Amino acid sequence: MTIKDWIYLGITVASYIIAIIAGIYAKNKAKINKATAVGKTLDVVGQLATYAVHETESLDLENEQKRQAAVQIINQGLSWFGIKDVTC
Repeated sequence: MTIKDWIYLGITVASYIIAIIAGIYAKNKAKINKATAVGKTLDVVGQLATYAVHETESLDLENEQKRQAAVQIINQGLSWFGIKDVTC
């Protein structure tokens, strides 16, 4: 495999991870304890991931571009909460 193939594989895996986070959040939204710091963090990241996936689904872009857009949305949302320099 070439470097390009490894990059595409990494991008694909990251896309699935974002979708899985959104799915887990949607399934367990009622179970997340929002009173704890971890619960609040999971709630925020889950909401951002769900929003990002829904927003990018309707865009007329390639999958890689959709993933990049979703990551940008999540990073922007986290930066509003003071969490900077998050990588996928």
